[in-house]
Amino acid sequence: MFFGLRSPHYGLLVIVALWVMILLTLILFFKIARAAGWLMLPYILWVSFAVILNLAIRALQFS
Repeated sequence: MFFGLRSPHYGLLVIVALWVMILLTLILFFKIARAAGWLMLPYILWVSFAVILNLAIRALQFS
């Protein structure tokens, strides 16, 4: 959405949905195997960084 439609707004909607799904997966993985939960941590941190970048681009777009 972000690159294909060149829409930071739709990109943000998709990436926030992705972030929520990763968080739910991380919580479930921790319940099953702590190592699996820890291995998901870099992924959610990377997607969190992408959310921050997306928000910054949106802020620059509307300023």
